Amino acid sequence: MSILLAEPFYLETGNQVFVTLDNGTYLAKLKVQIVYVNMSGNRWNYSMKILDYLNTYDDYLQMLYDRVPRLPQEIQKDSGSFDDLKLNMKNRVTSPFYQKRKSPRILLDTMVNYYIYEATDSKEVKERMEPTGKIKLHDFNYYYACLDSVITPEHIVIQFTEGIRFDCTYKTQLSNGYQLYQVVNYEEVVSNPLKLKQLAKWLQKNNVKAIERQEQIKKKHAIEKKELSKNKDFEEINLIN
Repeated sequence: MSILLAEPFYLETGNQVFVTLDNGTYLAKLKVQIVYVNMSGNRWNYSMKILDYLNTYDDYLQMLYDRVPRLPQEIQKDSGSFDDLKLNMKNRVTSPFYQKRKSPRILLDTMVNYYIYEATDSKEVKERMEPTGKIKLHDFNYYYACLDSVITPEHIVIQFTEGIRFDCTYKTQLSNGYQLYQVVNYEEVVSNPLKLKQLAKWLQKNNVKAIERQEQIKKKHAIEKKELSKNKDFEEINLIN
């Protein structure tokens, strides 16, 4: 089962959660576990494994099948749709393969304040710190933060938005040159409903901006490539003449 959320909300990896499905006619309550998270369009797709129907299995089935089907009512055997349907049925009986990403990897590509601290510094000391400077936060998944930076302090505090800071410890440099940091105090934020909601909105807003920037860069490169190809063709024509 999958659900689409407008924001990259935090759901704890490995934990069982309860989902209520209500379409106004049927009501199903399910115990599920997150198995995979990815982005679908401009929304976040959370794939879940159903562990228990909690005595609402009949309502769940009614919700699935008591509706106008989206598939055609009749299919000609010689049409391409018939082959598609056979492939669909084959995939349905195949055991599902669950990929490993169980938390949203959120592209941000934005500048944020950072603070360098010592491992012995208290929480109060870190809260009184002045920003060391700005650093580019490439992406984030609640457990890890990926930084586009030439500096690699052992301990760093990253301020996402007002009142939300994450203490991070350096782990390694990735193959793409980015620095990977582990978030050590994420529970302080995700356990606070107000802060979690504030963070999810900030993440979604900056994710949209980052994707728009990426699309602009792709369009710019496509135009440059097209112009380069035109110039090359023009030069070849001149050589022939």
